[in-house]
Amino acid sequence: MGTIRLACLLCDTEDCDGIDELPSNWRDVDEVQSYDEAIAEVDFERECAAVWWTHLGVCPDCQEVRFYPTAAAALAE
Repeated sequence: MGTIRLACLLCDTEDCDGIDELPSNWRDVDEVQSYDEAIAEVDFERECAAVWWTHLGVCPDCQEVRFYPTAAAALAE
């Protein structure tokens, strides 16, 4: 299992949790914390949610909706 835990800013996909390299078809990817920080246990009395990802970006599915809304609307019909 890889040490990159990539999450989408717009949806809840976990398809890229535990990968070895960043996919080229994701946009606006930023590293937000280290792998060790991402797997650390969280004290839920002090923090409201576990932040499991190391990187955040926009997945290919959300890119269609966010950057190409007309095309996404046509696909939904």
